[in-house]
Amino acid sequence: MRTSKMKISLALVSCILLVCVVNAEDAVVEEVTDSSSEKVFLRLVLSLVEKLKYVSPKPDGDVYLAEYFDDPEAIGTKWVKSQAKKEGTDESLAKYDGQWAIEPASKEPIPGDLGLVMKSKAKHAAISCLLEKPFHFTDKPMIVQYDVTLQNGQECGGAYLKLLQYDKEMRLSQFTDKTPYTILFGPDKCGNDNKLHFIFQHKNPKNESFEEKHAKKPSTKLDEYFSDKKPHLYRLQVYPDNTFDVSVDYKIINKGSLLEDMVPPVNPLSEIDDPEDRMHSDWDKREKIPDPAAVKPEDWDEDAPEQVIDEKAVKPSGWLEDEEIMIPDPTAVMPDDWDEEMDGIWEAPLIENPACESAPGCGKWTPSMMPNPEFKGKWRAPLIDNPNYRGKWRPKKIPNPDYYFDPNPFHMSSIGAVGIEVWSMSDNILFDNVIVTDDKDVADQWAAATFDIKRELVDSEGVASAVEIVKYVSPDGDVYLAEHFDNPEAIGTKWVKSQAKKEGTDDYYDMTNPVDSCSPPGPRLDLPVVILSILSEMPRYLSAIIIEIDMERCLKDSKEMWETTPKSATYRKYEAKKESISVFDANGLSPKTPIANEQEDMAVISVPLNELKAEKCLRISAEDLLIYLSKNEVLPLDIRQPQDYSRGSLSESINLPFSNCFDKSTEEITKIPTEVRATKKIVLVISGGRGHMAACLVASALLKAGVARVCTLHKGIDSLRNSNALVLPS
Repeated sequence: MRTSKMKISLALVSCILLVCVVNAEDAVVEEVTDSSSEKVFLRLVLSLVEKLKYVSPKPDGDVYLAEYFDDPEAIGTKWVKSQAKKEGTDESLAKYDGQWAIEPASKEPIPGDLGLVMKSKAKHAAISCLLEKPFHFTDKPMIVQYDVTLQNGQECGGAYLKLLQYDKEMRLSQFTDKTPYTILFGPDKCGNDNKLHFIFQHKNPKNESFEEKHAKKPSTKLDEYFSDKKPHLYRLQVYPDNTFDVSVDYKIINKGSLLEDMVPPVNPLSEIDDPEDRMHSDWDKREKIPDPAAVKPEDWDEDAPEQVIDEKAVKPSGWLEDEEIMIPDPTAVMPDDWDEEMDGIWEAPLIENPACESAPGCGKWTPSMMPNPEFKGKWRAPLIDNPNYRGKWRPKKIPNPDYYFDPNPFHMSSIGAVGIEVWSMSDNILFDNVIVTDDKDVADQWAAATFDIKRELVDSEGVASAVEIVKYVSPDGDVYLAEHFDNPEAIGTKWVKSQAKKEGTDDYYDMTNPVDSCSPPGPRLDLPVVILSILSEMPRYLSAIIIEIDMERCLKDSKEMWETTPKSATYRKYEAKKESISVFDANGLSPKTPIANEQEDMAVISVPLNELKAEKCLRISAEDLLIYLSKNEVLPLDIRQPQDYSRGSLSESINLPFSNCFDKSTEEITKIPTEVRATKKIVLVISGGRGHMAACLVASALLKAGVARVCTLHKGIDSLRNSNALVLPS
């Protein structure tokens, strides 16, 4: 019998084991002896996952198209490249000769997961695919969703989809910019103009012509979607009640009504200006006129100058009237090749007179000018109300001959295909996981099985959740064990707990009685039991897998984790006994034991657990803060207004007023101090006593902006009023 062992010492990490045997002569699983970090463990899982065969996801429900682009042969069969030319374009630019490929992402690809990549830049590219069945706008919503990775960013160009109008005679090979479409949706950029299009073609019920209707531009900033080079999930939902919403990465950034929020409006005005109407010659549109009865005063001198010489001006002492401001450079020499007959008489270049440097001035002195007290300027009669004023002229209204009212613009032209027809100055744009459906749950399930895992892998720089990675793959014939641990009944049936003793000791393999001396002061860790699995289906050269948990090391690591975690950041029920704390006095640190009423201010008590869990950043007490300050391990970020900050603050804290730094519309920090970005200390956001919500918003925004180790102070600055920690800012 051949056995493979893995000793895994990881607190709070689920054990997942995948064993894949590629060759009968090399049926060994790598032994990991020192994997105290989560990354090492997860990388081991990923290395095993690479040996598994990726299986394309399947939509769970009714869909009109679900494309995951995992078949390189789909180009030319299912997805057809355009062979047409753009109309009205120079012959050298008219061809749709942009190159397409189905290939893995260039960064952190999931093994076997491919996408449709536009390989060319500065070329027109077009490709399209028929839906499995036409989508008709009746009584169900229309949902289109896909993810895009701008692998090289985006300078100028689009990455949008066109949902093409259904036509039984449609020829995908002739797809161009003139091909009728029903909806255009997706990102587009050129220069600083970042857009997320939702355009639909509305059919005029009177003459049956089509006109583009554009959704109003969202107020959300879109810059990062074009620059971060990460996958982003774009979703458009259009509903039978004529409403719509647009989301990116599940966040709704635009929504509205087809009847009210499109430009130009779906329904034209019932009345319009009469194009034949003209303003009458006697129409007086002057609201004010010069007073005809006004007379210029006799003493009004229109010729008086605006400025006169200041008679009181006196030449400054030391003024050098005999010195010129500029003099010939005495060091200058006529060039050897200067020909006075050809070039004229040579003159040295002028320089500033050095004699004037210490004098108040040089050259002829003239007195300064001053405003003329007699100056009045040209006389004009005062304005009065025009008795003949008839108001601003407007043409009369007439019934709009093109008026119609369409109460249901949702009833658009049926969709028969999806196309991508773009031009871009950036190459390697990856499109993936396109789905057209009428069920939001189906779109959510599709995104969870595709985009979520891809994005998690990118965000974690290759170390994604092992559970999700495993669930994203399915074993093929070379896998002898693939265990998700999703069935609680597996213990005792498939997975058998050991009843033996550890050799050389009297200790049983038993998790029910952990060693008291190693137990953390909090609740017992719910770690996997030591188990042994006998697999009858495994080949004779590999008949068992043993997972052995080093409990002593697990408990040691968890105890260390407990001891280095602020007590105030733990669940109150398990908070360790309070110790005396140190607070600041005028000379530095000196011990002081808080009195009873101070204890409540300086600790985190009476806060419901559900409230603490709802906060994205840890809330710590003033008691823990003072301990961190004594070790110089915290950088206080005070978000109070300057007038409040000036009444008392922590030494070396940074004042960044909430109103100046936080954009409520985007929930982002508009400016982050350099010291905050560069620090390796804990960043503690401090608010006023009633401003904890503002502190939570700033802390969350800092985390989103990439600042690590951020927490908030319970009760804000008020929790420190009874300590000597506050000082007046210098």
